[in-house]
Amino acid sequence: MMHCSAFAVFLGEGAKERLQKSLPRVERHRRRVLASNDGTDFGEPSELREAELAIAVLFLDGDGGLPAVHGPLFNGRENPSGEFSFLDLEEGSILAGRDLLGTRPLYASRDGKSLASDHRFLSSSQEERLLLPPGTNYRASDASVETRLLGIVNTPDSMASAASELAGLIESSVRRRVEGERLVAVSFSGGLDSSIIAFCAARHSDVILCGAYSHGSRDEKQSRSIAEKLGLPMVSRALTPQDIRRELKALDLPFEPTPMDRALWCIYSTTARLARENGAETILLGQLADELFGGYVKYVRAVEEGGVLAAETMMEEDLVRCGEVGLLRDELACSSSVEPRFPFADEGVASMALSIPLDFKIRGGRRKHLLREAAKLLGLPEEVAETPKKAAQYSSGILKLLP
Repeated sequence: MMHCSAFAVFLGEGAKERLQKSLPRVERHRRRVLASNDGTDFGEPSELREAELAIAVLFLDGDGGLPAVHGPLFNGRENPSGEFSFLDLEEGSILAGRDLLGTRPLYASRDGKSLASDHRFLSSSQEERLLLPPGTNYRASDASVETRLLGIVNTPDSMASAASELAGLIESSVRRRVEGERLVAVSFSGGLDSSIIAFCAARHSDVILCGAYSHGSRDEKQSRSIAEKLGLPMVSRALTPQDIRRELKALDLPFEPTPMDRALWCIYSTTARLARENGAETILLGQLADELFGGYVKYVRAVEEGGVLAAETMMEEDLVRCGEVGLLRDELACSSSVEPRFPFADEGVASMALSIPLDFKIRGGRRKHLLREAAKLLGLPEEVAETPKKAAQYSSGILKLLP
């Protein structure tokens, strides 16, 4: 099995030419490419020849042959879990797939002749490529698709039991994502989500907190204060309008970015670069905690105006949207520097979140009620566990710096 930062496969006539045409754009943003004409020779870069099959893999580590896995995979082929897109050869056909939360993308060309886990391998036209849904298994020989879904699990009836179970799931998720790493970075704002991740990660690895904000912003003060309370080292960068313009020059997304997308790109591309500069190869991000555990004010309003079902529907739609936009954006922002990992995008954590009643998540107007209780059980100081939520693009002040 090969651990990689992206892969692509081209089928049919002109496979070699189509791959070679795409490489310069991808190589500007990813690590070196190993290429083979038959999908088996990945030991060293090999010259591409005219063939019906051309494969490129942006190698990180592992064995030299397929399957190639973009992102961390924690279980094997029979019951895969983790954050991944994968590429394999099975019974004479290309097989590819995507994890259940959609932390890594998987694209297919409309003509069925190309597959890739980075949109830059394929046509720049959105109309000519298709983003396959999370949980997809795709077989190229007949373009068949199978889709796995997150399961609903039995959850404790009491808040205390639910908080204890969630704390255990989060701890386990973080541990799996940092095992074997000498140093792990956390993209850190001082908010609840990144604080939980940092606190848990520090039990299993050395941790460096990485922050990005504008001078005078809430995050500048809060992140330093919370880092001190957690007893963890932090590096940070106060971005200027010039910095923002430089970060945006590298912006290359598979969709038209909103101002929010542009602001978050600048934050995560900066924290990822800080991670690399300080010796880390992996960065942890707190994405999905809001969608899973009721972090946004709009969910409270939805309950007040439309009832529980309206809020639950909104949260589920937002979770799906993350697999189409948010997680893809943040993975791309980080991946030119380090590998991002998303502990809340864990099947166990997400399945529990989707199974518990909304009253456990939003209680008396208190957002992320269950997550805050779990944070206290994990050992976070109460002041940290009760940190108010504010979206990163606002609390960092970056949105105001956009040109």
